[in-house]
Amino acid sequence: MTLNLESKFQNKIEELIPKNAKVLVACSGGLDSMALVYLLLKCKIEIGIAHVNYGLRLFESDEEETFVKKTAANLSVPIFTLNHKDFSSVEPKTNNTQIWAREIRYNFFREISAKEDFDYIATAHHADDQAETILMNMGRGSGLNGLKGIPEKDNNIIRPLLYFTRGELKNWMTKNHYSWKTDSSNLSPKYTRNKLRLELIPALNALIPSFSEHLSDVGKWAKESNELLDFLIAKNFKHSPQSEYVFISFESLNSFPLSETLLFKLLNPFGFNNANTLKILLDLIKSDGFGQKFESNSHTLFFERKGLHLKKNTLKEKIQIEVDSETSKLETAFGTFAFEKVNSLTIEINNLSKNEIALDLDKITFPLTIRSWESGDKIKPLGLKGTKKVSDCLNEARIDQHLKENYPVLISENDILWIPNIRVSEKGKIRSKTKNILRITWKNF
Repeated sequence: MTLNLESKFQNKIEELIPKNAKVLVACSGGLDSMALVYLLLKCKIEIGIAHVNYGLRLFESDEEETFVKKTAANLSVPIFTLNHKDFSSVEPKTNNTQIWAREIRYNFFREISAKEDFDYIATAHHADDQAETILMNMGRGSGLNGLKGIPEKDNNIIRPLLYFTRGELKNWMTKNHYSWKTDSSNLSPKYTRNKLRLELIPALNALIPSFSEHLSDVGKWAKESNELLDFLIAKNFKHSPQSEYVFISFESLNSFPLSETLLFKLLNPFGFNNANTLKILLDLIKSDGFGQKFESNSHTLFFERKGLHLKKNTLKEKIQIEVDSETSKLETAFGTFAFEKVNSLTIEINNLSKNEIALDLDKITFPLTIRSWESGDKIKPLGLKGTKKVSDCLNEARIDQHLKENYPVLISENDILWIPNIRVSEKGKIRSKTKNILRITWKNF
């Protein structure tokens, strides 16, 4: 049996909110929001009405405010209004009137909801609004996030009319002899949304019966697909935009189908929401383009041999730290350095690990300096003739790009003594006559 509109709405509201919930209805006085007011009352929901008069349409805006106030009084429903005179002194944060208006009304709704103890805020977005949103997002090349459209429930904001068309609501309002106001700005083709609403969607509904309802279903399926993908990602990839470093291995990426969609979902929280950038990344994955890097506003992505490294963008200041002769331990942005003075008889040079160095204490000059390597830096490697570029040493050691750009070197009097874990210099090397030794240990990042 086909349910009538009131029964369908009753079922929907029972899905969205518990019994005895108080609902603040965002009401402009137009068809959609007035329908929402009357339908909620039919369901015996305790409501209040919130109305914002922006003063953008001269007398028309004031007439709507008067109409909503009168309706609320007739229905014995509490009314909360915000008039443009109350916020005329507030400087808009944007030149976009629609964004400005949305910010004002939602701030007002939240304020009244908290102050008057309403459990939910209800807005009157319907199936045609959903169709408009999904079509606009599709036109912008949006992914699953855009296809899911307007959420039916967003924390304490509910939109119970999303599966009802404007035509259905108009028929129901007319049948019950309820009145509403018509916003003349909704009839202007000046806005993209209005062109969709007035021209494209009616044509599509005529061509494809129930087009708006079907597009609402698309939004629902996209939302569920999105949630499933989010669940799989959370289960299989440990990554957070708050982390200093994030690694996404090619092995884990390749174990999933639909790598472009997956990669988009993985990188989107890090600001990589440009479809062209993601296409480039996929091409790189296939062609082994190691060493490439891409930047978003918040992160830098490094294309490494085993996967993608994401690193938070920070102010790129030159790091330079001085080490005096009494220093025993130093916590730095490069990691931890420990300094120990030992007798030559108590240390076995050949047993030092890669992250340790032993220097002839009497052949080096304090203060020592620890800093990031720079282009043009050279070292005179122990056991080799001549000098070698630090950049070549890092490349030969296959240091990942995200670590390479800020790799430390240890310096004495402008001579590089050590590239930790990689190369030791001739200067300061231990000789047979060495008596005093400085042992330095580095624990990286």
